[in-house]
Amino acid sequence: PGPLAFAASVTVGQYFVVHGGGATGSGLWSLDTRARKWLQILPPSASVPAPRRRHSMTYLPGLHSVILFGGRSDAPAPSVFQDAWSLSLARIRPTTESATDMMACFDG
Repeated sequence: PGPLAFAASVTVGQYFVVHGGGATGSGLWSLDTRARKWLQILPPSASVPAPRRRHSMTYLPGLHSVILFGGRSDAPAPSVFQDAWSLSLARIRPTTESATDMMACFDG
């Protein structure tokens, strides 16, 4: 990813998952800490959280999901989010390997 400020992150095994970090930072990224390689990962639907910063994320191992909550937006007018998003890691895919099931990537 490009430079980010105030992004939310969580660790899942050997993977470091990052979301947001600014007005245009709505992407979700994973860093494989062993391979030292970034992958942009996409949810299975077009419905994704709006770009945000100063939000929080947590990993729920029993559900193999990441929960994203709240945050702030700068554009076009400042606002505060009070929404929550759940992302099942078993159903997302990396943009560089569209046939790969991310369940194997996040198995940790």
